[in-house]
Amino acid sequence: MVTYYAKLTSKGQLTLPAELRRRMGFAIGETLAFDLAEDGHLAVRSPRQVLEANFGTWSLPEGMTVHDAIRIAREEMQEEAVERYLRAMEW
Repeated sequence: MVTYYAKLTSKGQLTLPAELRRRMGFAIGETLAFDLAEDGHLAVRSPRQVLEANFGTWSLPEGMTVHDAIRIAREEMQEEAVERYLRAMEW
């Protein structure tokens, strides 16, 4: 296991070390998903990585490209984030 360190700013922002971004294949401006397990472990991934890992098991509708699927996945992640926020705020 390799450990990387990043400093959390007062605005709640992190800068991922360049070596980590390169090894994970993260692109600048890419949306990342953070999965928090019950035991406190945090997994970071991108919608692109999820699609690439599962692409062989999915059949895209005729005319849909991988880029379309990534766009849809990003939109769904944003909608889920809004729903989680609203639930947390008890709205």
